[in-house]
Amino acid sequence: MFLGVNVWLIFASFLTWAACLVHCFIGDREIRTLLDHRRAAENTTFQETWTMARCGWHWISADLLTSAIVLTLITFTDIIGQKDGVLLVVAGYFLVQALVWLVSVAMSTPFRNNFVRLGQWLLLITVAVLILLGRSSLE
Repeated sequence: MFLGVNVWLIFASFLTWAACLVHCFIGDREIRTLLDHRRAAENTTFQETWTMARCGWHWISADLLTSAIVLTLITFTDIIGQKDGVLLVVAGYFLVQALVWLVSVAMSTPFRNNFVRLGQWLLLITVAVLILLGRSSLE
């Protein structure tokens, strides 16, 4: 705690908000580059698969948004009770996401050894660690 403010949770909240915004806007622009309109017009399966990938992409955006809201509420308000338990669940959730990311990269033959370039796992672990540090600093 610094001047009554949990700096660890502020950083975790900030990183989660930033990740959410980047994921929603820059990420959506990137995923739209994968859409081949001609191929989609000729192949319903391709269009459905691309649409599911985009929906899955924004499912993660919604996860980041929800996490950012929860972290912000815990950091700056007393609306959420049992802060300790909620923070433990959110940190665990970020760690599970990091694990899934690492396993997915490891299973992707072309990128198997490219953990740094595909390093979203590092953000997820960083946020989880910040949450755990903030959790240990609760009053």
